[in-house]
Amino acid sequence: MDAPKWKSMVLLVALAFVLLGTVPCAAQTMEPQIEQAIDLLLNQGKWDDAVTKLTELSNTSQLSDPQSTQVLKFLAIGNLFLGQEEEAVASFKKLVRRNSNFTIDDLAIGGDEPSPEAIRFFGQAVVEVRQEELLALEAQLSQTSRKVAFMRSLALPGWGQRYQGYRGRSYMLLGLTAGSIGYAVWTEMGFRDARDAYDGAPRGTGEAEFEKLYTDYKDKGDLADLALALVGGFWALNAVDAAIQGPNITRRAIALQAAPAGDGVQLVFSKRF
Repeated sequence: MDAPKWKSMVLLVALAFVLLGTVPCAAQTMEPQIEQAIDLLLNQGKWDDAVTKLTELSNTSQLSDPQSTQVLKFLAIGNLFLGQEEEAVASFKKLVRRNSNFTIDDLAIGGDEPSPEAIRFFGQAVVEVRQEELLALEAQLSQTSRKVAFMRSLALPGWGQRYQGYRGRSYMLLGLTAGSIGYAVWTEMGFRDARDAYDGAPRGTGEAEFEKLYTDYKDKGDLADLALALVGGFWALNAVDAAIQGPNITRRAIALQAAPAGDGVQLVFSKRF
């Protein structure tokens, strides 16, 4: 290895160590500020100052994942102290997106049970986040291209339906087309055998026997043509189905809603048929 390349590698390695070491250091420097903001909120009763400080901290990129979870948790609780319910839900939503493992039990402060208000608005935030995920999925499904589905099904029966989200439909169309192909192969073999028997009839074959061979040859030829048309029909049906069907909208009919229930929140699941 020549000197310039060697020096470049050394510099890259050194830079990597510096960057890796910066993250923990930055996170450590944020810890006193987080503790100060929590103290303002819980011990000094300076809710406005605490929320302002926690909001600033939530917008910084220097927090570790546990610190970010902690900041968003107390920011949401501070918003509840101030009666800012929409802001509390917004903070909880950020928390849910950042830490999917956060649960109601984690809302507890100092060993006490989580407050009913915190449970209620956290539950509402969870529901709204899941609703947004469903809407994002709906948008993704809506963008599914019928043209792409048509081209896929034209190449392989059922592939377009699978792309659109119809697994059962894709297997059915693939099975029907494959079955018709198998039937077409079987009838083609029968036709060829009958043709060979007709063409290879020995001299002296009686007129009745010769007529029987011809009839068998003709009937099996017609059956082979019909089987081949059946293959084309199933293949075309599968392609047209992919072109007009569109994406699977089953998940669009699924919804989660928050409903008050006593001191907490109730998750209501609904599905449209």
